Amino acid sequence: IMRLEAISGNERLGDPLTDYRTEAGYWYADIPDIYVSYVSNGVDYGGTTTNWPKTFDRYVDAELALAICRATSQSSTLYGEVAQIRGKALSDAKALDGMAEAPKFFPQGRFVGARRGSRIGRFD
Repeated sequence: IMRLEAISGNERLGDPLTDYRTEAGYWYADIPDIYVSYVSNGVDYGGTTTNWPKTFDRYVDAELALAICRATSQSSTLYGEVAQIRGKALSDAKALDGMAEAPKFFPQGRFVGARRGSRIGRFD
């Protein structure tokens, strides 16, 4: 797991789970099942470039070109042009990635939870 995206008590990941703990790479909660969305670097997922979106692939190409340009060229004009291409590729990749997911909501605060009768966070 590279990054945890969401953890929830239902398979739709609609209600974020806030009452859990992590120990030695395992998640524990007082519910029978927990559902997790995460970014992986496994060979079948994020670790292979064939599964990447084209916009992200173009960004990686531009990032590598910028690194090569910095190491091999003395031209600041060429470096600036490659940096501009990389910036456009990054914004395109972020825009596509942001459109691919449903909006996420912050967990409800203690005040709202108390008004709805939630017992999470109470000390009794």
